[in-house]
Amino acid sequence: MRQIVTDYLAVMLALEERLNDIEDEIFNASTDDLLAELMAYSSKLQKAKRSFGYHEELLQQLLNDTPQHIQFDYSQLSYLYNQFERLSSRASLYQGLVSNLINGFISVSAHKTNRVMMTLTLVTAIFLPLTVIAGIYGMNFEHMPELTWPYGYYAILIIMALIVVSGLWIAKLKRWF
Repeated sequence: MRQIVTDYLAVMLALEERLNDIEDEIFNASTDDLLAELMAYSSKLQKAKRSFGYHEELLQQLLNDTPQHIQFDYSQLSYLYNQFERLSSRASLYQGLVSNLINGFISVSAHKTNRVMMTLTLVTAIFLPLTVIAGIYGMNFEHMPELTWPYGYYAILIIMALIVVSGLWIAKLKRWF
């Protein structure tokens, strides 16, 4: 049991360092590998916490219910109980941290997605009127007044440019980009 405590304490301390690194990496993460790693840590911490709890219960029973004729070193049992209790609370703490990191990762990803969607919406809002104008003039009607006007082509191009510029100007005023 002493070896288990020693080994798991080293693992928990290394995990703490990795979680600190992940906390810094969340804002720069470009793939879901970090989320997968966090989910794996969450599962492993849950299992470790359960295992530490079992050890705690066993040691608590040995401390409380051992018959007098069986000789145990109660100071060692007490020490091991405290160490497993410490590991269990550390696992709970790290599991909470992992949950917060998962939520943070998802929030950052959602924010990035919202920014992309806003950009796509803005492009669509600007180019939709241009598509309508191009669609109307692409129907090849004979009786369109602009067709006989010598500056009709240039007038439509200027109107289209004004639509794009005004759409970008409105977006800039509303701080959409």
